[in-house]
Amino acid sequence: MHCELGKVFLKIVTRMICYSTFINNFDKALAHLDKVSTVKPIADWFKERQKDIPLELRGQRLHDFLINPIQRIPRYIMLIQDLVKNTPQQNKDYNNLTSLVNELQKLAVDINERKRDYEKREKVVAIQKTLLGNPPFFNDPGRRFMREGLMKRSSSLSENGNDIYVYLFNDSLVCASLVNTTSGIGYSFESFWNFTNCQLKTFNSTQANGYSFCLVIDSITYYFAPPENESSFWISEIGDGIQNTSSLSFSSMKIEHNRTRRETVSLPVPVEKPSHITVVKMAFLKYKSKLKWKQRWCQIEANDLCIYKDQKATIPLIVIGLAD
Repeated sequence: MHCELGKVFLKIVTRMICYSTFINNFDKALAHLDKVSTVKPIADWFKERQKDIPLELRGQRLHDFLINPIQRIPRYIMLIQDLVKNTPQQNKDYNNLTSLVNELQKLAVDINERKRDYEKREKVVAIQKTLLGNPPFFNDPGRRFMREGLMKRSSSLSENGNDIYVYLFNDSLVCASLVNTTSGIGYSFESFWNFTNCQLKTFNSTQANGYSFCLVIDSITYYFAPPENESSFWISEIGDGIQNTSSLSFSSMKIEHNRTRRETVSLPVPVEKPSHITVVKMAFLKYKSKLKWKQRWCQIEANDLCIYKDQKATIPLIVIGLAD
């Protein structure tokens, strides 16, 4: 009986995104396994269980088995590519196999992007936990870590400035001062800057006392001097953060305005949507309904803004059509 392997695989390839959760938590799992393996009762239990392992698998640790799902998608790609090379083009499964290679490659890219996004999210969590000085809660689910580094900061171009450690996120930045602790150098929270109403200005550092950019928020100006070889990256990523945050804020304000003016109007309510926004991940949206301000999770999906009860909800409470 002739089996169309490519056709079968194409039906299930979209479900393989479930590997993403395993891959995201793989490093944590290994670290936890290493930690508990040093505890005597657990170490003894692992040693005892090894006696039940088939002879051909003995010598392999649990770590070796855990890495198998990580390697599976790349192995699938190599397997199907080899099948394509050895399948005649007139075979009715040939087109399925070539399509499958493309789909698996897209899946691998998607999983890698999710992994990077997860790591950026986890970095925000780690910064929140390690900062000294009772920092405010900035561990927002939609916030992502971009970069960090030591630089000079001053309120005037004519001053040399002080050392400051800066954590840059996709929508804000945190400044921390260096402090001595019993375990070495630590970082104490100093200020949190949201990009919603922020302006970025750039300079030629050779003509501005070493400063390459400044940030203006509510008439307060600070000048920053990162290492020269990193300056362009800081400027680019801060600029992107300000642009994206301002765009989302603009859309939200338009929604608030329409909801306040037309509370009794059935949805969808026309809302202007900036052309460069296509997808926005889950974030908090504040809007007014029936004279009450509410906060809900929202996500822009194609030409709709969907408002959810919470981050895990799959069915939106409100769907607002966004005007092109």
